[in-house]
Amino acid sequence: MYFLFLLLFLVPVNSAFPQKFTGNFYSPPKFTNFSMKDGLSMNPVIAIAQDKKGFLWFATQDGLNRFDGYTFVVHKNKIGDSTTLSDNLLTTLFMDKTSNIWVGTLNGGIQYFDISQEKFIRYSLLKKGAVDLTPKTVWQVYEDSDGFMWIGTISGLYRLDRKSGSILSIKDIYPSFSLLSKIDVISIIETTPGILWAGSDTGLFRLNLHTGEIKLWTYQPGDTTSLSDNLVLSLFQDKDKKLWVGTADGLNLFVENEKMKTVRFTHEKESSDKIKSRTKRKYSIFDTFEPSTVRSITQTDSGTLWLATDYGLIQFNPYDFSFKRHIHELSQPNSINSDLMRSVFIDNSKNLWAGSISAGISKLDLKPKKFEHFEKRLNNPFRFTEDYVRSILEDSKGNLWIGTVLGGAIFQEAGTSYITHFLKKDFSDGTSINNNNVWAMYEDKAGYVWLGTTMGLNRFDPENRKFSYFENDPSNPFTISNNSIRCIFEDSRNNLWIGTENGLDKYDPETKKFTRFFRIINISNTLCDNFVWKVIEDNNGFMWIGTNNGLNKYDVLKDTFYTFKNIPNDTLSLSNNGIRTLYKDKRGYIWVGTQVGLNQIDPETGKNHPYYEKDGLPNNFIYCITEDSKNNLWISTNKGLCRFDPTAFKFKNYDVDDGLQDFEFNTNACCNTRSGFMFFGGPNGLNRFYPDKITENFFVPPVLITDIQLMNKPLRKKTPLTDIRELNLTYKENILFFEFSSLDFTSPTKNKYAYIMEGFNNEWIYSGNRRSVNYTNLNPGEYTFRVRATNSDGYWNPEGPSLIIIITPPFWKTNWFYLICIVTTAVFIYSYIKWRERNLKVEKRILEEKVGERTSELQQEKKKIEAINKELEKLSIVARETYNSVMIMDSQGEIEWVNEGFTRLFGYSLEEYKMVKGKTLYEVSGHTNIRELVKKCSEEKTSLIYESVNFSKDNKSYYIQSTLTPITDENGKLKKIVVIDTDITESKKNEEIIKEKNRDITDSITYAKNIQEAILPQKTFIYNSFPEAFVLFKPKDIVSGDFYWFNHVKNSQTENLPVNDFKVVAAVDCTGHGVPGAFMSMIGNDLLNQIIIENKNIDPGKILSLLNDGIHRALKQNEKAKHLRDGMDLCLCCLDTSCNELSFAGAVRPLWILRNNELIEIKGDRYSIGGFTDPGSPFTTHKVLLNPGDCVYLFSDGFADQLGGKNNKKLLTKNFKSHLISIQSVPLREQEQLLLQFFDDWKGKEVQTDDCMVIGFKV
Repeated sequence: MYFLFLLLFLVPVNSAFPQKFTGNFYSPPKFTNFSMKDGLSMNPVIAIAQDKKGFLWFATQDGLNRFDGYTFVVHKNKIGDSTTLSDNLLTTLFMDKTSNIWVGTLNGGIQYFDISQEKFIRYSLLKKGAVDLTPKTVWQVYEDSDGFMWIGTISGLYRLDRKSGSILSIKDIYPSFSLLSKIDVISIIETTPGILWAGSDTGLFRLNLHTGEIKLWTYQPGDTTSLSDNLVLSLFQDKDKKLWVGTADGLNLFVENEKMKTVRFTHEKESSDKIKSRTKRKYSIFDTFEPSTVRSITQTDSGTLWLATDYGLIQFNPYDFSFKRHIHELSQPNSINSDLMRSVFIDNSKNLWAGSISAGISKLDLKPKKFEHFEKRLNNPFRFTEDYVRSILEDSKGNLWIGTVLGGAIFQEAGTSYITHFLKKDFSDGTSINNNNVWAMYEDKAGYVWLGTTMGLNRFDPENRKFSYFENDPSNPFTISNNSIRCIFEDSRNNLWIGTENGLDKYDPETKKFTRFFRIINISNTLCDNFVWKVIEDNNGFMWIGTNNGLNKYDVLKDTFYTFKNIPNDTLSLSNNGIRTLYKDKRGYIWVGTQVGLNQIDPETGKNHPYYEKDGLPNNFIYCITEDSKNNLWISTNKGLCRFDPTAFKFKNYDVDDGLQDFEFNTNACCNTRSGFMFFGGPNGLNRFYPDKITENFFVPPVLITDIQLMNKPLRKKTPLTDIRELNLTYKENILFFEFSSLDFTSPTKNKYAYIMEGFNNEWIYSGNRRSVNYTNLNPGEYTFRVRATNSDGYWNPEGPSLIIIITPPFWKTNWFYLICIVTTAVFIYSYIKWRERNLKVEKRILEEKVGERTSELQQEKKKIEAINKELEKLSIVARETYNSVMIMDSQGEIEWVNEGFTRLFGYSLEEYKMVKGKTLYEVSGHTNIRELVKKCSEEKTSLIYESVNFSKDNKSYYIQSTLTPITDENGKLKKIVVIDTDITESKKNEEIIKEKNRDITDSITYAKNIQEAILPQKTFIYNSFPEAFVLFKPKDIVSGDFYWFNHVKNSQTENLPVNDFKVVAAVDCTGHGVPGAFMSMIGNDLLNQIIIENKNIDPGKILSLLNDGIHRALKQNEKAKHLRDGMDLCLCCLDTSCNELSFAGAVRPLWILRNNELIEIKGDRYSIGGFTDPGSPFTTHKVLLNPGDCVYLFSDGFADQLGGKNNKKLLTKNFKSHLISIQSVPLREQEQLLLQFFDDWKGKEVQTDDCMVIGFKV
């Protein structure tokens, strides 16, 4: 049995096909190969199929492989698990009408893979009367029109009834077919309902299941209409209902007539040995096959047959019987991977898959080529001797010229396949070029073709087909300036311009002399650089010269050079000074290709518009530019070819997967022919294409979610991942990872993706070819995750998969809990209202009683007021006798009266005072703004208090506090001014003493600040430890209750744990601020030094737990000192630099990670360090893998709690988040300034609420 497997699947063929099956090919397609190094379980691929979801399946000798274009998922036998493969050595695959995959094995019988449950269903002795196929080798499985499964085995043909589960031998169903129960049945097909064909080791059988009739076709010596060989390996019915039969020695086409004759396609003439081998094959390991063995057949939409043979793949035209053979070439990685082909299949997106016997899978895109590729190894019409194409030209007669490096010039005469190679030869008769490196080509108006090499100019005369040579002569200034030619151009005045590696030359065909132009240092009216890549002329006759260090515009009439260069920080200047190519389009614009970007210059105004990769270019390095009939620019770059519509600003990019010779091209190696063809040259040959005939891939690919991970572990469900429509999770299951695939296998790396998590973000995220996403810390709620994708040419499938995700909240966030709270609150409010109503009624009754009482009291008060007025006279006496000074002025400020207190205080009588000091308040007051004060109190009709220094009669100074009171009449008009002065000299002295003491205290606190700053880590230490970082530290007072901690720590070395470098960062917010907070920060800093640096602890959760215990010990927070409940909130993270794994633990404070416009929040535990948190309380350690470019942020609550804004409210965490996301593209050191400005703008004139600290770093 194993010998037969080797014969059918492993042993190569030795003989050859008939002559018609051999021949040269014109331009072999490029195959993409897959093998075990790409994830395939084993290289021999026996059969290929595709399911209804779009996955490809490959049967190998070591399991069944599912492929999504990126990853192979392998199914193998697991001992003791009957839902897995019964045997890993597979022999056949068949996809039934329900898309279940039937698998035949060498030693394990038959089974099928149920894709709805993702498990295998084995068939053996499942029911009474079933035939046990377990020890039998299964060669083929086929489903007929009635739904029966036909099984070809090493011991005959069987039929499986899936409804009953029974497997019966053919002889038990159709006794007339008993011959088929004793032979190997290798291939099966049903051509019409009830007509079954079976290929065997003894010939081809036709079975009529309606009548029981059987007919056998075998090889007959001398009869060319008989079967070409008795070993029938493959059967295929084409689109025209023709039956093709692949045998061990050729292909047969059955022609339906009265005798059902065959048409053979074989390789060799018959001989006695051949006849013997075809009629008497015995299956043993010594049997050999032949190159004409046809093992598998498939057909394209256009009708072409593809055959898997023992000598490569055959591309066969069934209408004219022509063919092309594709074989393995050791030197060419894009050829098929082996000549020994076993299986062939065409997928939904028109890709051909071929499985080999020894080397894996080869894939070929059968869709029309976008670009033809000609290179040295191919039998192409240009017969390259070297691949490196440097220049291309179509002359006025339609002849094509191709310049190469080391291979000379290739000349193809128009309308013929005649090729001439012009190479450097020893003799100098004018029939050869002077060097084989041809960098530039140009035809002048006289019909001469100029070739620029690295040894000078060659001029070709088409009349006598001879060359003239122009080389540098150091002694003759009228010769060319340098022999290394880079470009040639003829202007409107018939002058020839030649760009070299050392200067620009103008050749006058009349005088036959060269005029040289060079760069002259410190002179502006010269070339930018002597290395000249390209010269063109604009519509106004100005010459444009591209050099290695800038662009020149040359006015020939004025002999003046104008310079265009890149100007730093000027976005509209030239994108780069390294000019590689120039092109004038049909509208007259000058296009400048540089080493960093494309530029569009208006020659009339000199204005420039640069384009870069961010605008759509595949790469910023530009090699060559030309234009098609629709005014699209075609641009070769360092990463493929680009079609640019300059009016619509649309870019379409192509790369090697589209047929380009390489990603890289060569400078100025392009040509647009009169017939519309375009040529581009590069290091691997030449591309030719017709822009209007480039076809796109319009296949709409299936899009599937191929992997889901929950809490960083694969999701385990009975339903296949691709069929899951809803996930129900708890609030603790809030970290999700998705991977998805677009099942267009044409060029998977060019498939693009977009996704959205509705309920989390409101916009689609376009991720390019990245096909995975990770969500962390999703809040409870309902989300819908959606994916859509493109095919290889960018056409979207908008109907991608969607997955509803429901994360149930904790009980305290559920609706029923909210309802209980609402009902409880409503009952409380209702009860309060009723209680209040009752109290109001009582108060109303009491108020009514009081109103009556108050009315009588008012009558009594009236009498009292009258009595009070009489007493006012007495008050004047008091004013005279009071110790304070009292002055009364009229409305103009003139002093009318002073009391005795005035005389006691200042020593003056009223008359003396007026005589010495002045008559008005404005003259005598010690306050400089007394007029404004009087005006203000008069307008506002209110008293004002002010201070001033006045002098007594004995010239003694006094600090006086004055109360200025306006007296107005019934109309509000100022009538009198009263000033009461109080001596506050002693109070002022005491105030100065207090200020002095405050200065002493402030100095002490400032010294404490210096101590605190010395304890904090240097910011430069942090900045030098990360690619980017910042520390925003803004205390509320002189000293801070916030502090930050940072250091490098190496973990302790053990036998199993290597020593790694860890970076530990902490942001700590101690209880209070100012001096109390500073004391706490010093305690916390000391404890962190002990825990991390001295004891080498790097687990954040453990560090926080030890810190909690340390605070309790330091502050003696035990039962006897319950009043000492100070503590701290903090977030602490530890970065493992060997793998970018970040560990985090938090006490109340969270950690934020910014990744690709997404803010990931990891929350800390809900209790603080110290205070009411019991000693020994555990803290949770969270771990997350960081990607390069991720930014991590730690912070205290001072930023979000700052009061300010229009309504003097807190800044809030959500506004902090939004601002941080908005500035994520800015370097981190600039982020610090932007955050500080945002904080200050929000605070405005308000005082700072709390200490503020934010730390950020990038990995």
